[in-house]
Amino acid sequence: MHKNLFKPRLAVFGVLLVIVALVFSVGSPVTAHEAHRQDQTEQEIATESSAPKVDQDPAIVVDESAFDVADFLGRLHPAAVHFPIALLFFAAIAELALLIRPTLGLERTVGFLVWSGALTGIGAVILGWFAGGFRLTDRSETLFWHRWNGTALVAIALIAALIHARKWNRNLFRLLVFSVAIALIVQGYLGGELALGPDHLNLNPKGGS
Repeated sequence: MHKNLFKPRLAVFGVLLVIVALVFSVGSPVTAHEAHRQDQTEQEIATESSAPKVDQDPAIVVDESAFDVADFLGRLHPAAVHFPIALLFFAAIAELALLIRPTLGLERTVGFLVWSGALTGIGAVILGWFAGGFRLTDRSETLFWHRWNGTALVAIALIAALIHARKWNRNLFRLLVFSVAIALIVQGYLGGELALGPDHLNLNPKGGS
């Protein structure tokens, strides 16, 4: 009886975590996407968006009708990140469940989730580099940390998947999987900052004490 109650509670907890991840990983508006490709700082983006628009001389209008493959791939990034987020979160939840109750028989499930999350994460990272531009440094500090935190957490997920497949150190595997789950929360927050602007969760409201 007690064992049967544990599984539904675990499932509800997992769904809640994934919902939080999806909320953090909102899709970026077009203006933010283009600004980050151009390596603008948050201050420059805010100034440009608030400046009054001036009609451009028709004689110098740039033809934007050509299809830009790199731009198109970059716009797929917000949708692609949802898959590794969900898979890697559930991998951490399933591993936590095994830690608490080893008899649940989730060993193969954990392996599948970690490998699936890591492999789909590679695709999300590649699309993210198209979205932010291919460079090692960024004038935007938020974009810099979002770029490298995302790249690093996918690399760690791949290492964790290899450790699981080879049945190496289980404690190290758990450390990596739980670290990836925490890094995903940070990554989602940074993504929200890029898409919606600084303090998008209003954690420091103006006029507060």
